[in-house]
Amino acid sequence: WAPMDENRKLYVYRELYVSGMSDTDVAMEMDSLSRGERISCIYYPWDLDNPQPTVNFISMRERMDDATGRKFYWKKANKDRKQGWMAVRFLLKIRENGQPGMKVFSSCKNLIRTMPQQVFDEGNGEDLDTNGEDHGPDGVRYKAASFIPLHELEEQANRKDAPIDVGGALVIPAHV
Repeated sequence: WAPMDENRKLYVYRELYVSGMSDTDVAMEMDSLSRGERISCIYYPWDLDNPQPTVNFISMRERMDDATGRKFYWKKANKDRKQGWMAVRFLLKIRENGQPGMKVFSSCKNLIRTMPQQVFDEGNGEDLDTNGEDHGPDGVRYKAASFIPLHELEEQANRKDAPIDVGGALVIPAHV
């Protein structure tokens, strides 16, 4: 659950972090947790569209949509990992108002726990290692990559006066 405001600030206020549940049970839990809220879109990973031979070749996304009474708009997330992690860095970057572009609420314990554990892939510095526990960060990546245009990310990355995020510190380039 991560709405974005008109200034493109992302507010991650809820997570559903489970294992051992069926896809339809996950969908019904999402529906239950969203009761009373206006959910405009659910971004989902592309592989949920794969037909499942064990259930008459119906995809997980179709089953989840059926389980929730087809009340949500499901949108396949952008799976471009490079653009996704670039978008996440854009959200984590300190903005001109001194605040980052993303706020994660304390209710998202697993995202808070796993985000700092992410490391770059040794073979591809533009991607993260997929062997770690990355479900929460991947959810943020899906939202960010699907919502922030690549050209905007590239423009921000190329600004010479932009603060540079070096992990645990912030470096402000000196004006030449």
